[in-house]
Amino acid sequence: MVFENQTTILHYFKITGCTSTLALGENINLMLKDAGIPFEYIRHTDDDWPDMQEKLKSQSIFSLTLPALEVDGILMNKTIPIMRYLARMLGQYGGSSEAEWQYLDALADACSDWREDYRKHYYLDDWQIPEDHFTKVTFPILQSFEQALEALGGPFVLGEKITYVDILIYHNLDDDHALTRLQGMPHLTRLVEALEHRPNLKDYLLQVKQEQALDAIAMAKRAAAAKADA
Repeated sequence: MVFENQTTILHYFKITGCTSTLALGENINLMLKDAGIPFEYIRHTDDDWPDMQEKLKSQSIFSLTLPALEVDGILMNKTIPIMRYLARMLGQYGGSSEAEWQYLDALADACSDWREDYRKHYYLDDWQIPEDHFTKVTFPILQSFEQALEALGGPFVLGEKITYVDILIYHNLDDDHALTRLQGMPHLTRLVEALEHRPNLKDYLLQVKQEQALDAIAMAKRAAAAKADA
């Protein structure tokens, strides 16, 4: 198996005050887990980030961002290029033709645009996010992905075969607080169910949901406190 005898490390920031799965690192975390690749996940703090920056620069990486993937000491960064690299190396999660790869790339680009639309709400509780964000921004985006999934029958964007884009869609739904807003969208619902029942992901994602349930309780307490102070 590819990566089986290699040392693989995922680097991302440790983000405090929010769910541990927030932001870009989780996309690669999910892909590595689903593929069954043994890896270490290092979450960097402000204190050790300067050292990590120097490590990136030492390998001629001057766009100093995370996530980064390290394979036997060789570093690469940027979320979608890493996921495409993994897909090529594994011979799965990608297209079977140049046309399919281009289609996946276009959908991945749409996922990046989607993230730019909701990332300003990263650190807000559900109750703090304006409702018109979901009606005016999220819902039209969900409709476009619903249509893409319907085109080939699902449950994934290329049909029965999971791709890196399906992972991007799932995690965008999570980060945009939209996993519970899929009423009337059977194809997106089916994608979520299919991904959450993947053998290497189901236990982990159940644990994530339990963590998020505890976060929701904390959110409710903050909402009550804010209302009392108003």
